[in-house]
Amino acid sequence: MMDRETKAALKTIKWVRRIIKIISGLSIFTALSTLAMVAIICTFMWIQSSEQGSEDCNYSGATKGISSQVLRFQDPISEAMKKYSVPASWMGVILAHVQQESGGNAERYPDIFQASESLGLPPNTLDTATSIDQGVKFFSSQITAVKNITGHEPSATNEGDVNITSVLYNAPAFGPWLKSAHGGQWSVEANNEFYETILPTYGAGPGDKNYYKHILQYYDVKGGMASTGMNTNEDCSTSSNGDQSGNAIIAEAQKYLGVPYVWGGKNPEQGMDCSGFVGYVLMKVTGKEFPQYTVSLETKGEMMFAGGKPDMDQLQPGDMIFWGSHGASHHIAFYMGNGQVIEEPQPGDVCHIRPYKDGSEPDFAVRPKL
Repeated sequence: MMDRETKAALKTIKWVRRIIKIISGLSIFTALSTLAMVAIICTFMWIQSSEQGSEDCNYSGATKGISSQVLRFQDPISEAMKKYSVPASWMGVILAHVQQESGGNAERYPDIFQASESLGLPPNTLDTATSIDQGVKFFSSQITAVKNITGHEPSATNEGDVNITSVLYNAPAFGPWLKSAHGGQWSVEANNEFYETILPTYGAGPGDKNYYKHILQYYDVKGGMASTGMNTNEDCSTSSNGDQSGNAIIAEAQKYLGVPYVWGGKNPEQGMDCSGFVGYVLMKVTGKEFPQYTVSLETKGEMMFAGGKPDMDQLQPGDMIFWGSHGASHHIAFYMGNGQVIEEPQPGDVCHIRPYKDGSEPDFAVRPKL
């Protein structure tokens, strides 16, 4: 697959060839004038293409197949992420690691992160609370390492960055080697080379060169966009504004994971209830005023499915989902995509992500009009 710059260059060359044919019969003065104009146009096209290439396509990663046993630890994991300054956008990746390492079965494997060995201890030495703290702390160091290895700010929507953190989780030596041997650039070939020829020299055995694939079983790097049916290739310009808005909503919503539920709360500083959370997120995304009451939010968009039960397969990230009858709804949340909901749930709890199908599906849905 060609990158944008290559496509732009080939397109430019094609146009130049066409114009050369046209001016071949012109006078020297006219030909030179035309070529000067072509140079200006080509420069403009190149700058425009480069700017398009740097646009934020509002991708958002999404979990897939995360068990309820893992999701029950999301709140303490969120607290540990705040403690160690891990961006909320990495929550899905961390949950994928817990799913892979223990399936969240703390009763059998108290060290749900399998983080004991990062402290030089035998496997399953840590209790669950200590495992969460150490696991997130170790993951924080991996994100810092990715920045040093690649030279850019790590992103949970950059598959290379996510894959590097996966390898570092089991083999920290991968980082310095990748930087010196491959300029910090992730590739499957580099991954396999490390596991097959470098890791054994540390006396650690061959390891699992497919570990990064195991993590991607549970984490879709651009799942938020993919679930909308949008084009996820390199051309961001094909995305519809509505779909981009939905993913922007989810990206903003994830910033408040771990904020306590406070009845009547309207901002993260004081805590938020379900409608306060939804209204606050919409205001942050749009810069406009939105109501922060459940029933009032029913009218702030397009009613989906003719007011009937939402079909999860047709929901998009950012859709508002409601519990209760229309005009008397009593709970609201955002649909995230890939069978996940983000919400402020109830007193004594915090903003979290949970499965859409947990025995209490919503009664209707509204697609926000931004």
